[in-house]
Amino acid sequence: MSEIKAVQERIQKNSERTECGNMKKWILGLVCVIAIAAVAGGIGWYFVKDYRVVEVTGEGMVPTLEAGDYILCDTSVTSYERYDLVIVQSDYDGGGLYAERIIGLPGETVRIEEGIIYINEEPLDDPYYYEADFNGYDAWYGVTLGENEYFVLGDNRNNSADSRLTEFGSVSLSDIEGKIIFRLWPMDGIGSMKNQ
Repeated sequence: MSEIKAVQERIQKNSERTECGNMKKWILGLVCVIAIAAVAGGIGWYFVKDYRVVEVTGEGMVPTLEAGDYILCDTSVTSYERYDLVIVQSDYDGGGLYAERIIGLPGETVRIEEGIIYINEEPLDDPYYYEADFNGYDAWYGVTLGENEYFVLGDNRNNSADSRLTEFGSVSLSDIEGKIIFRLWPMDGIGSMKNQ
C-alpha cells in the first residue's frame, strides 16, 4: 500500500510540475504574441502615419479630380515641384481644404494675362490647361513669391478658388497638407496621380 501511495505522490508532483510548466508556457506565449503585435503595429504605424485620405469637394480640379473622389495624400513630403497636386489648408471662404496644382515656386514671379501664365515673364508651357481662356483675377499684375511660398491653381481655371485671388493668396509650405499621390475612389479612376 505504501508503494501505491508513493506512486500517487509522484504522479501528483509531476502533475503539479506539468500544470506549472503549462502555465509558464501559456504566459510566455501570451507575452510573445503581445510583443509581436506591438512590433507589427509599430511598423504599420510607421508606414501609415504619413498618409491621409481626403474626399474631394467642389469642381476646382475638374477634369483631373471630381467631387466625390477619394484621394491619398503623402503628408511627409517637404518640398514640391511645379505641377505637383497638393492639398492646401486655406482660410478662404470660411476655411477648408482645397485640391490644387502647384504652378509657381518660391522666389518666382507669376503673372497671368489673357489666359497665359508667365513665370518670371516667360510664358509657361502648361500641359494641364484645359480651357480656352481664363481670368488672371488679381494675378494680372504679378505675384512675387517669398521663401517657402507657392502659387497654386485649380485645373478648372474658370471655376476654381486659388492663388489668383488676393483673399486666397499664395500658399506657404506650412499650409500644404500633403502631396496627392493616389486616387482611391471611384473604381474606374483608381490609380496613381503621378503625371496627372
